[in-house]
Amino acid sequence: MPYLKNCLYCKQPFSTFEKRRKYCSKGCANLGLSNRVKRICQYCGKEFEVGQSHINVGGGKYCSRECYNLKQYVLKRYVLESIVTKICPICKKEFNVISKSKQKTCSRDCQYKSSSLTNRKNTKKIKKICPVCQKLFFVLKTNKKQKCCSPECSRQGRRKGKIIICETCKKEFYVPRCRKDARFCSKKCSGKGLSGKNNGMYGVHRYGKESPNWRKSKKIQRICLECGKEFTTLPCYIRKGGGKYCSKECAHELNRRFRHTEEAKRKISQSKIGKPRPAHVIEKLLFASKQRPTQPEKVFDELTPSLVRYIGDRTWWRKLPNGQWKNPDFKVTGQNKIIEVFGDWWHKNDDPQELINLYKTANLDCLVIWEHEIYKQPDKVIEKTIDFIAN
Repeated sequence: MPYLKNCLYCKQPFSTFEKRRKYCSKGCANLGLSNRVKRICQYCGKEFEVGQSHINVGGGKYCSRECYNLKQYVLKRYVLESIVTKICPICKKEFNVISKSKQKTCSRDCQYKSSSLTNRKNTKKIKKICPVCQKLFFVLKTNKKQKCCSPECSRQGRRKGKIIICETCKKEFYVPRCRKDARFCSKKCSGKGLSGKNNGMYGVHRYGKESPNWRKSKKIQRICLECGKEFTTLPCYIRKGGGKYCSKECAHELNRRFRHTEEAKRKISQSKIGKPRPAHVIEKLLFASKQRPTQPEKVFDELTPSLVRYIGDRTWWRKLPNGQWKNPDFKVTGQNKIIEVFGDWWHKNDDPQELINLYKTANLDCLVIWEHEIYKQPDKVIEKTIDFIAN
């Protein structure tokens, strides 16, 4: 049953399934749990709220950033400090500046003009000759290391390869040092030049024993475990645990017959005895054990009376006549009646009647309730449980 409550912060009514909930939203919870104190702004005089933690650090004096800036910068700089008039050296205009500032010009445009003038006076150019095109060019003193007159000449000067003639189209092309064995200028020329008799593998068998890449390894004779025929295999396959069957069909046939036998299950269970479980399996088991009760079980516990108690925390195990152990979700106190809550995803392929018949063999009456019924039809769920307890 949902509970109707009033929010402790905004005083508005809201409904919830949790008994201990006090606030309607996270925003109200954050504001309600924080210690808010009323203060007066030192600049504009407005009243505002601030956390006690800000006051302990030394804050909480101004209502906004604007009031803080006006108090700290505007009043301090333009009222308490002296203002001086200066003349711009570029446009010869007067402008007001604080006495401590090092500003010399009135605007950014004048600043750019003054910097360009100073650079022109202090710059001196040097004559140089380009080693590629043999042209005369001028360079600033700051760029003493520049050797070429342009980026194109610098690219050609960095080249340390050689020029070769293409074997197909007879054109000249540049080849870097990393491609010393290049013979063609493009992929088209290489395709034409290496086709037919010009190809080194022309007339050579590429597959089978006559191929130059044929692996000449000694094969070992084995006997197939399924059909008993002799076959040959490589020693590398035997080292990895293979080489037992002559073909895939024999391997599948043996596995198909051996997979679901009792002997196979006994061998698998014996192989796991004494071995520790992997870390990821232990983490999953611990996580699953903590997630109890589930969300549908919590809602069902709130809807039902106190007579129906939760026992799904693995504390009420019962052995059934077929040798299977079961621990139901809920039990009616004083009666041999239990209730199981089925999740829509986890139990989508399960038949609830089979579970009811299984519990009947142990003299236990069972009621199965689905997850969608709890959320969409809570009234019918309550009627079902009351009828089940009464009858």
